[in-house]
Amino acid sequence: MRIDENTKYLARIHTKANARGLNIYNPYFEEMGVNAIYSLFYNNTPDKLLEACMKLGYVALNTAGFESDPEFAKLIDEFDHSSELVGHVGYLKNENGKWKAYYQGGEGLLAALLQKFPITDQEIVIVGAGNVATSLIDTIRIHNLKPKKLTLVNRTIAKAKELASRLELIDEVRSIEELPSLKGDILINCTHIGGRDEDKIYSREVLSNFKGVGDVTFEIESPNIIEVAKSLSIPYSSGWDFFTFQGKVFLENALGIEIDPLVLRRHVENGLRSVV
Repeated sequence: MRIDENTKYLARIHTKANARGLNIYNPYFEEMGVNAIYSLFYNNTPDKLLEACMKLGYVALNTAGFESDPEFAKLIDEFDHSSELVGHVGYLKNENGKWKAYYQGGEGLLAALLQKFPITDQEIVIVGAGNVATSLIDTIRIHNLKPKKLTLVNRTIAKAKELASRLELIDEVRSIEELPSLKGDILINCTHIGGRDEDKIYSREVLSNFKGVGDVTFEIESPNIIEVAKSLSIPYSSGWDFFTFQGKVFLENALGIEIDPLVLRRHVENGLRSVV
């Protein structure tokens, strides 16, 4: 990789060392001839990290480890709509010497889903009422996609109802215990079920009520929900697809170039297999 006066620098800032991203984005840059480098800085004092990266001219930072830290948020100059909506920082972009926060979860997940199935005129069931689900539903609205029906399922029904009061696209709220009785076109898991949390939910009986499945977990390549979808020959969008399109959103905004999702997806596979 050639480094010159036009090289753009990006980084992942974290509280600990982790190669994730280094083994994905740098190989992509190398293959595609992108004049950029992705590095890692880890420290428990984010103010020093942000100050140093600004002085060094970094164009963007992935903020793993600090995303929901209220003290970290105080160090940021500006927030985009999605990061403000979910109260979570996905990445920072250096805009005229100031750090602006973005959250790419909704855009990334929607783009991944649309590679496999439509959203408009579909009956959608979303499991989870956290950051990704919130951003996804709002992004569907922003893109003027109109599901036939959108049902929000969550363990804590009060949290789901609170979200429904803020997002007009949500037609009904159901508890996760009711999931086996629900039917629709697309089931989207926006939780840690199958990743950090054990999956006791997504059985063949549940998934057979749907025509498509989406997932956000990427701790393993094929969690139970994806394996069950495969066994039923149901089209699916995996957590690694989600990871790919989140990266695409980040890189395109940071570098101002078009990112090839097929090439990036290959590097996501190679990179995640070595660290998850």
